[in-house]
Amino acid sequence: QALPYLGVKIIDEKSAWECISALHDLGPQKICITSTLMTEENGKYMIGLLSDNENSIRGKIRMPVLTDKRCVTKDNESGFVQFTGTGDMFAACLCAHSGIITKIYQFK
Repeated sequence: QALPYLGVKIIDEKSAWECISALHDLGPQKICITSTLMTEENGKYMIGLLSDNENSIRGKIRMPVLTDKRCVTKDNESGFVQFTGTGDMFAACLCAHSGIITKIYQFK
């Protein structure tokens, strides 16, 4: 989704960090990129990236890759399973968690 806005195509971790830097240049201080096809450990984990310029934090989010033998096709030999809306759900959970953490720290 970043390509039309930034001219950066995410094809690997390096280009993903370039995209994050370009997004930071536009103003957002906290960025999380999910729904990538980047993997680690021979495709066992899909990764997302997070960056918080306010607190100088950068990191990876590792999510298990789901496969199902019923999804194996000529074009999908591993049986990789994709669900629509998972990025939206992740963002909603991240926002809810961030809101809870903020309230916990305000009361201490």
